[in-house]
Formats: sequence, structure tokens, C-alpha cells
Amino acid sequence: MLIGVFPINYLDEHRLVSTSFLLATFVLHLLTISTRFTHKEICSRPLFILAIFGFISASGLIYQLDWNTLDFSPCLHEEGDVCWVALNMWLQTNITMLWCVLLALNIRKLAIEQHYLESQKQMSDW
Repeated sequence: MLIGVFPINYLDEHRLVSTSFLLATFVLHLLTISTRFTHKEICSRPLFILAIFGFISASGLIYQLDWNTLDFSPCLHEEGDVCWVALNMWLQTNITMLWCVLLALNIRKLAIEQHYLESQKQMSDW
């Protein structure tokens, strides 16, 4: 999410970092989807659904990326056409932020459950 503070003045480096971020986001959502099948307690249903949307959005951005320049084709804005690249980037950014929030809430829930189980275990040991 900190790609916004990376200076655009260094265009080649910026494109490399932003492409790396896009690929990492793609892998992140792919791993989240696979985690649902291997460690169901870590990946809740809302996080899983959000990861599917994130995977689709990241795949769309990867498909729209010009790999020769590591940039996207500019939108022409003719006759009120929708700029799919901008819409997909906005969607991907929001999905990734929501993914972080949902993961934090899942970890919080797991920590509370684990603390409760440990306290019950200590009480029974007395």
C-alpha cells in the first residue's frame, strides 16, 4: 500500500516496484485461497470471498499490463467510455485494504479463542 510514496520521478524504478507489488498481490490472494482449503480456521469465508475477488482483479490487471514497458495503456476517454484500468486499479486497492482488515480481525478472533482455551486449561490444572 506504500507504493504511493515511492517517487514517480524515477519512472523506471516506479514501474518495476509497482509491477512487483501487483505480482505480490496476485500471489497473496492465490495463497489466501489455498489457505482456505488447508487451514480453514485462519481463512474465514469473508476473507476467502474477498481473496477470490482480489485474485480476479489482480489477474485482470496483469492481463492489461504492457510487459514491454511495465505500464498500462492510457485511457482514451472518448464518448464516455469506462477506463477499465483505472476502475480495476481502484477495485484492487480497496480489496487489498479490506483484505488486511479482515485478516487482522481473523487473527484477533483466533488470539481471543486461544487465550480462552489456555485460561480454561490452566484452571483445570489447578
